[in-house]
Amino acid sequence: MSIATTFKSLCSLSTLASLLTILYMYSAVSNLYNLMHPLHSIDIENEYNANELIHPLWSKKKGAAPMSLSVYLSAEERFDVGYVVQNEEEDYNADKDRNSRSVLLWEEAFISSPSLSKSFILTTTNSKKSGNEENDDASFRYAEEWIKQAEEEAAEAAGGGLLAAVSSSSSGGIESTSVLLSLYNSVVKTLNKITSFFSSSETTTSSSESSSVTKEEKQPNIISLDPQGPIWSTFISNATALYIHVLITHNTKPLHSDTRYGASQLLRQTDANNDLLPVGSISLLKYTPPHHIAKPTRFLYLDLLYLCRKYMLADNAQEYPPWDTHYSDPVQHQHYQTAKLHQEEGIAHPYWKPEVSVKLVEDTQVYPIDLAHVSGMEFKRVHKTAQHPTGLAYLPSLYVQEIGLTSEKYIHVNDTVTSVPLRIGFDRSIDEDGSDGGLTPARW
Repeated sequence: MSIATTFKSLCSLSTLASLLTILYMYSAVSNLYNLMHPLHSIDIENEYNANELIHPLWSKKKGAAPMSLSVYLSAEERFDVGYVVQNEEEDYNADKDRNSRSVLLWEEAFISSPSLSKSFILTTTNSKKSGNEENDDASFRYAEEWIKQAEEEAAEAAGGGLLAAVSSSSSGGIESTSVLLSLYNSVVKTLNKITSFFSSSETTTSSSESSSVTKEEKQPNIISLDPQGPIWSTFISNATALYIHVLITHNTKPLHSDTRYGASQLLRQTDANNDLLPVGSISLLKYTPPHHIAKPTRFLYLDLLYLCRKYMLADNAQEYPPWDTHYSDPVQHQHYQTAKLHQEEGIAHPYWKPEVSVKLVEDTQVYPIDLAHVSGMEFKRVHKTAQHPTGLAYLPSLYVQEIGLTSEKYIHVNDTVTSVPLRIGFDRSIDEDGSDGGLTPARW
């Protein structure tokens, strides 16, 4: 091959396209890295003096001051100081009504783990049954099954494996569309059932007792609500959203007070001491065109039987073919057609968000005062000390989200619903290098 031929092949259109693709990919990755690590090209130690640097206010080192977590369920979009009041005998009736519009779902006096989670069933039914009697309410049973499945998926994700890797990377999307992965999932679940059956039959009394204790610990917390009360009536009757409010404090126990005035003073003092993060909130209701009604089911064997009878046996007793769901399944057909019409017209239906993720974004990076804006953190004025020579410091960020919920996980809400599931996960980074979980500042 001559040099001219070689040069001509190198200058071909396909080679040029490959070079442009490589250049584009390099540019995209480089820009993304610069966005996530804006200070990577700056030598902070040599280019800045110590009195020009801003440090984090809350330390992540071992032995640092503890943090506490409080999670409230409310019918109000904005956090109110009345949520902190535990005994309102001295307050006015208006405060009592306001406090009845909120429920303290979860409280952790000391956050010692990088990941925590808790499951709840919000219900208006009588959830207290004697012995092994189960709640026969369909809505309550559905909420129980949803929580059980969510906990199993979380355990699989924590344990690793192929299915966990796929689920975590695609939020279940790939698994649902791949025949092989669906088959793998089915086989694994079947093997788990067989294993648990034989293991349960061979266990001793002591092991079965410990197993029952473990199962009890994994049971969801039942939150009984008055069906005529402000929270449930606002949620169901008016299709108005409920809200989750997350309160994180530092160097103090969870905030409680006997009066509204005391609660206001306590919150103000904690904030003045820079021991209170801005409240994180999220709505638990989403309005979107209907997607919960499936297309009427069509069975192949019924189609074949109809064709055999009509064309081979000349039996015309069945007037309409089974695939014409307008006659074979009129109720589901009507529901499906109505849903399609609402989708075309953009009519939104209310859907419950059954899972909430609380992320504490903690950073250990030291920022130059003239580049502090790239951090995205909230800055506080503090007394000038050796640790904070600029008189500025930054707090961690609290991020409450529902990322990871795909449309099929939302639960349609109507006036027949008596119970809804709710799973709340909390993640933070314990290690100083940020390697122990949670949402890293770069991703945030």
